[in-house]
Amino acid sequence: MTKLFIALSFLILLNACEKKTNNVEIKKVDSSKILRDSAIATINKANTFMIKGVKKELSKKLVNKNIEPLMKKYEVYLSKLSPSDSIFVQNHRINLINELIDLQMTIK
Repeated sequence: MTKLFIALSFLILLNACEKKTNNVEIKKVDSSKILRDSAIATINKANTFMIKGVKKELSKKLVNKNIEPLMKKYEVYLSKLSPSDSIFVQNHRINLINELIDLQMTIK
């Protein structure tokens, strides 16, 4: 009788565990979007240092020191991106460069 009770308890427990694992949702993660967003965030961070350099809030040496590792990280991200994402990120970078040129023109 106790063996039957133990076996029945084991089967109930096993069934409960199986039902619980079936409820787990697996979400797909779009790694290309993460890489693209990381590349854009890196460029935006480098751009803030460039703006401070243009406004003479930071020295040229300090700006270069801060931007160099960011640009190396950006190049790694860019090498891992698909061609379409790479174009998107490069267009964003061009827009930031254009804004930086406009800022230089207004300061002079």
